[in-house]
Amino acid sequence: MNILISVNNFSYLSGAPMYVFTLAKELVSMGNNVTIYSGVIGGIITEKARELGIKVIDKLDPNEKYDIMHLNQEWSRHILDIYDIPAVYTIHSEFPCENPIRDDRIKKYIAIRPSIAEKWGIDCEIIYNPIDFGRFHPYPKPEEELILFVGTIDNLRKKSAEHLMNECLKTGKKCRFVGQKFANWADGLDNWFDSTWDIEEHLKDATETAGIMLGRTSIEGYACGLPSIIYDVDKDGNIRSITRNEVPEDMDRFNSKLVAQKILKIYNEIKQC
Repeated sequence: MNILISVNNFSYLSGAPMYVFTLAKELVSMGNNVTIYSGVIGGIITEKARELGIKVIDKLDPNEKYDIMHLNQEWSRHILDIYDIPAVYTIHSEFPCENPIRDDRIKKYIAIRPSIAEKWGIDCEIIYNPIDFGRFHPYPKPEEELILFVGTIDNLRKKSAEHLMNECLKTGKKCRFVGQKFANWADGLDNWFDSTWDIEEHLKDATETAGIMLGRTSIEGYACGLPSIIYDVDKDGNIRSITRNEVPEDMDRFNSKLVAQKILKIYNEIKQC
């Protein structure tokens, strides 16, 4: 199958680009041709994708023939007017930046967790973030306790990060933040590290993770056998609740190979409609 997958920005290591990369990687391994189209391409994520035989482009050829298009984020709206083929759409969060395209030409919606479908009131298939279990698996546990908070350094995560730092001061645990800076609250912290492809090197040092919502940080940590502190936040980053979660029994729902198989099944179903 010839598959077009779109995402707003495919140049940095955030949730939606990593979702697209991991899904494309598995689809190619299953014998499909995959093109990733984005308004912004580059960086190590584009380099890694091309090494795997995934085509990465920032301009579309209207004459190119695709069997299916898998859209991500509202930026992708214009693609619906270029190709007359079935469309699938993944919604990545409950926040305003992920307000989904609502269009009859989209034949199936996917939400990466149930709360997203509830927020937007759309009938969605719930298919969780795909995680590469070849990369993320249990490692020997370090002796010193360390909580790893991976995510873009932005204002959405500021209050959760401050809460975690305060709790660590009380308990004597260490914490570490990893993510590209788009806000200044991490300036001056000696426990902040820039975003990196090799995030598993940080997970090897951790005894648990922290993050907002049920995002990639928590799930990659689960795959490594680590519990996760999850901050449920509103659109302004205000903390609504905090839970500490052990590794779920049903980890197969995050297995990138099984996730890709579910999504490929959806592609085949809507192609026949």
